[in-house]
Amino acid sequence: MPPKKKRTNKQNNSLEDFGTTTFICKSCQHEFEVEWEIIWEIQEYTHGYVGYDTTDVYMDCPKCGKTVEGSE
Repeated sequence: MPPKKKRTNKQNNSLEDFGTTTFICKSCQHEFEVEWEIIWEIQEYTHGYVGYDTTDVYMDCPKCGKTVEGSE
């Protein structure tokens, strides 16, 4: 009789995708996306709460480096 194969429990390591939001730099008109999970990390550290709100989120434009406010 052949040896039995051990079954291993495979964990699904895929995370849920919450999507992105778009920021537009007023200085250079560059449009860029940021994942919601990154925004929520920033909110957690700075405000202590998270939500689909970008009024108090400030990101640096990857093109020109100027600070872009959320919901401009």
